[in-house]
Amino acid sequence: MLTFFHIFYGSALVLLVVAFVYLGVTYRISRGKFMSVQDQAQHVIRIDQFHQTHPAAMRLHDRVQRWQLISLIATAAALALPFIWIIFFPNFGSPTGMLSLVGVLALALTIAEWYSLTSMHRLRQIYRQHQLIIKLLPHLHLLSLIYKWTVIIITYEALGLATCYALFYF
Repeated sequence: MLTFFHIFYGSALVLLVVAFVYLGVTYRISRGKFMSVQDQAQHVIRIDQFHQTHPAAMRLHDRVQRWQLISLIATAAALALPFIWIIFFPNFGSPTGMLSLVGVLALALTIAEWYSLTSMHRLRQIYRQHQLIIKLLPHLHLLSLIYKWTVIIITYEALGLATCYALFYF
């Protein structure tokens, strides 16, 4: 029978492997291994021209960037705040306060990730309709989605670990 810790360590291992592969691929892209730097520059110019002629797509692109930043902040807060409370303030508060913090962080993470992923999906649909997606890297988007979902799973598991601590050790 799999326990919580087996699932936690298994998903952490998957996150580590996916992170190394994802960072390796993005490094190779930045160094011009998959496509030349000139082709990348032309692609960026095409997207910028598209945004200038389609202001709604530009607003959606700005919204995607904003929600990705918000989801990054929510993930960092969900990973750090409960454990900061546990380490630095072990006798301060109650299980109810800790569970409330975990609930608020889980809700914030869920909302931020939902808006981030749905906005990104809509933007990719627009780019696909106007043929602005690079066809040389078909698996990069899938790899980034796997990375993002693994980070989300790890974050929820960390919140579950903080919940277990709040219930059993406070």
